[in-house]
Amino acid sequence: MNRKAFTLIELLVVIAIIAILAAILFPVFAQAREKARSASCLSNFKQIGLALRMYSQDYDETKVWCQVWNTSGADGATFSGLLQPYVKNRQMFICPSNKRKNNPDNAYNVPDDGVRHTSTSYAMNLDAGYPGWYFTAPLALADTSITPSEASVEKPAQLIALGEKSPLETNWSLFRYWWLTSAPFNLAKPHNSRANFVFDDGHAKNYKWTSTLGGVGSGCDTWLWTNCGSTGFTAASADANRKSIMDTMRAVLPDWQDW
Repeated sequence: MNRKAFTLIELLVVIAIIAILAAILFPVFAQAREKARSASCLSNFKQIGLALRMYSQDYDETKVWCQVWNTSGADGATFSGLLQPYVKNRQMFICPSNKRKNNPDNAYNVPDDGVRHTSTSYAMNLDAGYPGWYFTAPLALADTSITPSEASVEKPAQLIALGEKSPLETNWSLFRYWWLTSAPFNLAKPHNSRANFVFDDGHAKNYKWTSTLGGVGSGCDTWLWTNCGSTGFTAASADANRKSIMDTMRAVLPDWQDW
C-alpha cells in the first residue's frame, strides 16, 4: 500500500504552528525562571536583613556604615564587608539575576577581601541613617531627624534599608531616592521590572521602584525612604519629592513606566 507523504504546505503549516507556540511559551518560561531567581534573591535579602539587626545589636543599636571612602582604598570599608562575620557567605551579596560577577564592584578601590568589602549587586539607603563617609566628612542625610542610631527611626517596617543597584554602578554601595531620575545608571529592576528590598526592621519585600515613593497626595502613609511626619521631613516634603522625581522621570526616561 502506498503511504501518502506530507505536502510542502502541510509541513509549513506545522512549522508555523510550532513557531507561534514557541513565541507564546518562551516568554512565559523566561518569566518563570526570573521568578525563581527573584525568590533566591529575596532569600539573600532576608538573611542580610537579619545580619543588619545582629550588627546593630552588637554595636549598641548603631547601624552599619554603608560605605567609607578615604584617600587610600585600603582604608575604606563597605556594608558588604562589615556584615561578613554575620553571614559568612560572599555569594549572598550577588543577585542571581545581576551580572555583577562579570563586572566587579570595586567600591572606590576598597580591596574585595571579604573583610572590608565584598563585591555586591546590592546597596544601602543612605537616608535611612546608614552612614557614609566621603574623604573628610560624613555624607549629609535628607532627613535630619534620622541618625545612625536605631532609636531615631520612627517606623522601621516602613523604611527601606537595602535595595538593588545597576550593574553599571561599581563604586557606590549606597543609593538615594532621587537617583530614580537616573535609574538605569544607578538602580536595578531585574525581576520582571521589579526589585527586592530589605526594610529597617529586617523584613524583605518585592516592589516596583516608583511604588516605594507612593502616590502624590498620599503624604507619609506610603513614603518608604526616610522618617516622615517629623520636623525634619514632613508629608509636604514627601509630596514635593514625589512630584519632582516623577516629573523628571517622565521627561528623561523613555521606559519610566517600567520603573
